[in-house]
Amino acid sequence: MKSNKIKYFLELVFIIIIFLIVSYLVQSNLDFFESFFVNKPLALLGYILFVQLAIVFAPLSATPLIPLMTNLFGPFYTSLVNIFAWTLGSIIVFFISRKWGVLLVKKLIPLKELYKLENKMPKEDQFWTMVFLRMILPVDILSYALGIFSNVKFGPYVASTLLGKIPLIFLLSYFGYMSFIPQLISLLSFGILILIILIFRRMRK
Repeated sequence: MKSNKIKYFLELVFIIIIFLIVSYLVQSNLDFFESFFVNKPLALLGYILFVQLAIVFAPLSATPLIPLMTNLFGPFYTSLVNIFAWTLGSIIVFFISRKWGVLLVKKLIPLKELYKLENKMPKEDQFWTMVFLRMILPVDILSYALGIFSNVKFGPYVASTLLGKIPLIFLLSYFGYMSFIPQLISLLSFGILILIILIFRRMRK
């Protein structure tokens, strides 16, 4: 269990570092990126397709590309694009896991990671449980787990996906649009706060 937490923590740190690197490069060379992505409809299509790949093949993550999108299209429009792309990817994963189950899923993602979520899945259509899980767990792995280990219906699945992910999507989009130094200060402050909380919890045990 401890090794899993360390693994997830390191993966999160890696994604944050890439997010910051992309943000710095884009903000420092915005004219270059705007000239490179001059065909914006094609850039949007490419981004949406990459998000689908990142969701279906769970080890990938499209999150580090958000600073690029927000600086090219603005945070609000990027949020709308991400809501569409992430929801579409979750729907694709839902149908893959419901139709073909473990036989196909094991070729797309590590089953070891999937089975860790089995006991967390709601056995009935517990809507708010799914919303909460959407807020705290990766969208890709959770979509597979809900498709395989729960009997949730399609409507509540889509609604809980939207409700659980919209706040995070807007937060990431507007954060990706911030200047690099405020981004760095915000993340460091958040990291220090989490460290203080962990130390305090350790001292109380």
